[in-house]
Amino acid sequence: MKKSIFWVGIAICILSFIGNYLFFQSEQLKEPIFLDHYYDFENYNNNDIDLTFYYLTNKNDTFKIKNALINGVEVYPVSYGGFSMLPNNTQQYEQEFTHHYLKSVTFSIPYSSISSFESLEEVWSIENMIVSFYDHKDINAEIGKINIYTKPSTDKIFDFQVSGSSNQHREYKIMTALQSLNISNISVPFEELIDEVEIKVNLNQEKLKQLKVLKYGGDSPAWFDDERKKDWNELEGVSTKEQLFPLKIRAGDWMQLQMAFNPNHKSYFQFGIRIEGVTENGEPFVERVLINDYPHLSQKNINEIIEAKQGVVSE
Repeated sequence: MKKSIFWVGIAICILSFIGNYLFFQSEQLKEPIFLDHYYDFENYNNNDIDLTFYYLTNKNDTFKIKNALINGVEVYPVSYGGFSMLPNNTQQYEQEFTHHYLKSVTFSIPYSSISSFESLEEVWSIENMIVSFYDHKDINAEIGKINIYTKPSTDKIFDFQVSGSSNQHREYKIMTALQSLNISNISVPFEELIDEVEIKVNLNQEKLKQLKVLKYGGDSPAWFDDERKKDWNELEGVSTKEQLFPLKIRAGDWMQLQMAFNPNHKSYFQFGIRIEGVTENGEPFVERVLINDYPHLSQKNINEIIEAKQGVVSE
């Protein structure tokens, strides 16, 4: 009797080990997975452009990125100072999850590489890249969408006065018009993000002009500090989803844009909110109001990303 119990116990241990091993294997990525990025860059000032990408690897993977091919341009990781568990300090550990690491790598695209294209258009778009590793096969990584603008759209339209952000995935920009304008649209530059970003426009001149004191080191008005504590629906302004346009603004008028990002978004945002219209002289313009918002990723987010990118449900 005792011997049979012993062997039953051994069998249970073996089955448990096999089950745990099979579960572990089911959680492993077939290859590194790059998250989605939505970036805007302007490249008409003879500057190189650094693009930071975030990706997932298995915890036991030792893959090191060698280079990448982006729109036919071969680029290499840029090394930065600071803490890194990697010896060459070009790939950073960002976050740890149950079975995976979130890492980042930055590639530098030389200005000469982009400007050398004979058929260069106003926007240079990137949606995927070929990533090469030292000890792994190349992968074709889908990276979201990146726009690199190669020509200035118009002369300066606004003078930016005050900006800020919060850990509630909100950001604001306050500006003054340098000339009279007829604004026809204010929007995000990516269709994929239409439901991820909300925008409010505030034109309360009496209040906004009180913020002049901030340029000279004065204290902000009480209403301005209180506004940051309010819920989105309580904030002053009109949503761009309402019948807001066309919007007429006189030279010297103040305008506040408030942006709220989906707190559960899983993509990396670094782009310009587009303000489009015509000047008082009838010249069309596009002004880009730059914003940044990175996701706060949970294990649930990571599981959803893996399922969407790899087609495997992770628990």
